[in-house]
Amino acid sequence: MWYKLGKIKSGSTATQIIGQDTNWEFAGITPGDIFLIDDYSPLEIVSVEDNTHLTLAEEVGVTSWQSYKIIQVYSATMQSRVAADLAELLSRVRKAFNEATN
Repeated sequence: MWYKLGKIKSGSTATQIIGQDTNWEFAGITPGDIFLIDDYSPLEIVSVEDNTHLTLAEEVGVTSWQSYKIIQVYSATMQSRVAADLAELLSRVRKAFNEATN
């Protein structure tokens, strides 16, 4: 399935992408999904910080707002996807707990 809501440009570093009206986190865009921009080979998404910020595995130089596409990579089974989501949730809880106790 293609995801292509909103526009993008490069962020403060060449691997960071800023979105406008993108809603990535809510849409379930995850690390490992494939990011496509004209004139670039497919790029791996390393992290999704929030609905309008993500990080790619390689540098890009997109200085003006432009279109993009994301191919969401789904694992072979629903169980593996749930396990990965649970691991991510536990990691966030652990990080929040550590920050709160320090």
